[in-house]
Formats: sequence, structure tokens, C-alpha cells
Amino acid sequence: MNNLITLYSDFDENYRFLIGKPGKETLFFIAMNPSVATINKWDQTILKSFGLAKILGYDGCIVLNLLPSRQSKSSEIPLSLPASVLKMNIDKIIEIIERNEKDKISIVACWGEKFCENTDMQYSLITILEKIDKLKKKIDWYCLKDTKSGNVLTNGGHPRHLSYLKETTFPEPFNILDYINRIKLPR
Repeated sequence: MNNLITLYSDFDENYRFLIGKPGKETLFFIAMNPSVATINKWDQTILKSFGLAKILGYDGCIVLNLLPSRQSKSSEIPLSLPASVLKMNIDKIIEIIERNEKDKISIVACWGEKFCENTDMQYSLITILEKIDKLKKKIDWYCLKDTKSGNVLTNGGHPRHLSYLKETTFPEPFNILDYINRIKLPR
């Protein structure tokens, strides 16, 4: 795919801030953390996100993450990252959303069950939401429905991670503020 972009930390390639291809109509995904996928070697999350974006008629797809720490297994995600790295990740997310020329943006929430175990992820989401709220853009939030069970959220009540869905799935509207209130994150 032409015009793919990635953005890694200047000081450590173990931190990736985004991977994707901007377009006139870009579908954004906010997942848990980046895997070891690169522009030349995609993993299931990247393949599925680009495939879903194309099926839905988007010509661009950008995958962002609540944590920029690259691990292929969720059990390897550190419980804490340096504050400077979290800030840089949040700033890059806001920057790429702000740079999008559209006034209306679609974001698929897909961070999965580990969200409740990691306060850095929770902090990142709250901060991202606060900063997005200050942008003059309408954000349509979605999450992914498990086509086998018919459930939109995990058993723990979190947006499903894209890589764990086995069949074709489509985004369902997701009320991010209800989610934040329901799981009682500090604001």
C-alpha cells in the first residue's frame, strides 16, 4: 500500500505512535498498544483495520494506541511508562486528528479487556478525550461487535480488540462518555 506512515519515538524504536495511511476519508482506530508490526510486515490488527476501513468505504486508515509501547503479547505491556512518553503519544494522537481536514471524524475504540488493569491507559484515554473535546470536530465513536456472541463489549464491559475477532465485524455506535461514567474512571 502506498503512502503508509509510521511514527516512532526519536529515542527508542520500542515506542510507536501510529501506523497507517491518511486519506480523504480516514477511519481511525484507538487500540491498546502497538505490536511489532511495521510498514513492511503487518500483523492481524493492522490487516483487519485496513480491511475494515476499505469495506466501509474509507480510503485511509490510521491505527493509534493508548500506550505506545510495542509488544506482541498483552501480558508484556508494562504497567507504567515514563510520563514524557505518554505525553508524546497523546500529543501525536491529537495532532493527527487535528490535522485531518474533515470536521467529522470516525474513531473505532478497540483497546480490549486489559484497559481496566492499566492506569496509564486510563490516564491516556481521559486526557485524549479532554483534548479532543477542545477541537472543533465532531467525533463519531464506534466499537466492534462480536458476530458470534452478538455482544458489542467484552464481558468486562470494554471495547473489543480488533485482533481477537474471528469473523467479519462492523462498527457499532459507542457512547464514550457513558463508558467512562460506567467504569468510573477519574476525570
